[in-house]
Amino acid sequence: MKKTILVFSFFGLLASVCSAAHRVSVSNHIAQGSAMPLIKHSGPGQWDNALAMNLAYDPAMNARLDISALLGVKLDYFKGWDPRGEAHITVITPLEYWDVLQQKLTMDEIHAIALNLGIQSSDVRLLGIGSGRAVLNGKTEETFFFIAESQNLRRIRREIARRFEEKGGRPGLFAPEDFYPHITIGYTMSDLHIKDGVIKDIAHSGDSRLELRLLY
Repeated sequence: MKKTILVFSFFGLLASVCSAAHRVSVSNHIAQGSAMPLIKHSGPGQWDNALAMNLAYDPAMNARLDISALLGVKLDYFKGWDPRGEAHITVITPLEYWDVLQQKLTMDEIHAIALNLGIQSSDVRLLGIGSGRAVLNGKTEETFFFIAESQNLRRIRREIARRFEEKGGRPGLFAPEDFYPHITIGYTMSDLHIKDGVIKDIAHSGDSRLELRLLY
């Protein structure tokens, strides 16, 4: 009987080890934006305008390299704002500005609100690593990101909504609570969003294959 118990215990332990999540170690420095400048994104085109909290790039780059090696996937990264690579939390998306906010607010006004409320000193907590999948052009594509939370970034969105409505914007047209703060790590072809069926919070996108370990 003892031998049988030992055998089953061994294989139970082996199964547990084999199914364990891959640990991804990340410096908590990525969540501290106070040492980074706010980069203003504005221009004439639909995709030129956005509000984003600027963050240190190296921790995101290192996580991308680790995940690529651990899962055997080749991950690209966003080059639209800096071809060398960068990390950020988008607070106002290009489409939110282009489709709604520009009716009553300029990007200069939005950046002024963000600076007044200390966007770069915002409280950011990393909750885990998320991923999302979608079929694009007949091929399954994947994106990876840190799932985050920040009360100050939510406060900034609420203030932008208040200012938009104060200037005559239709109440409810801009929804400040439709916000899933995250830091993109990398993707196989292009980033995926709500329109692709990817909601970037723990409940919808937490990736059980990957365990986040913060280094302080």
